[in-house]
Amino acid sequence: MRSHADQVTVRHMTQRRNPPGVADGPGTAQRGAARRLRAGWLPLCRDSLGHMPEVTVLHNPRCSTSRAAMDEAARAGVPVQEVRYLDHPLDHHQLLELVDRLDDPVTDLVRRDAYFTSLGLTDDDVRTADQVVALLAEHPRLMQRPVLVRGEHAIVGRPKERVAEFLAESAL
Repeated sequence: MRSHADQVTVRHMTQRRNPPGVADGPGTAQRGAARRLRAGWLPLCRDSLGHMPEVTVLHNPRCSTSRAAMDEAARAGVPVQEVRYLDHPLDHHQLLELVDRLDDPVTDLVRRDAYFTSLGLTDDDVRTADQVVALLAEHPRLMQRPVLVRGEHAIVGRPKERVAEFLAESAL
């Protein structure tokens, strides 16, 4: 007999149940939020061996530090769920939950790169959790990467050495 977890198929939260152009009915957003809270903040999927991943990595494959985190997880034998956050941006509620789990200062979630500067942003614009969430919801490419999540804890995987320590805690 299959377990309840095996029977549940979780779609990415950005997918709509209705076809394009068909509006959601009243209360749909509230029911969807309640479903997300019950199902977890990110969709979970089993690896090729049927194991549930212990760690979720918010990953950008074009980033060498993010690729290094994925390589470290593979070396450590820690199953991970890869979420390509640029392809599937986190929504406002997911970002709030990430901020709640973050062991680092919330401002560390924001990259201070040329794009950040081109938007006319300064450190004063990303001092609070609300500011960071609003900015990352609008500009996902400004999220620092990689971000590793395990249970109620999340870290920004910089410097690279932090990743091995975080993954080692997963193996305990």
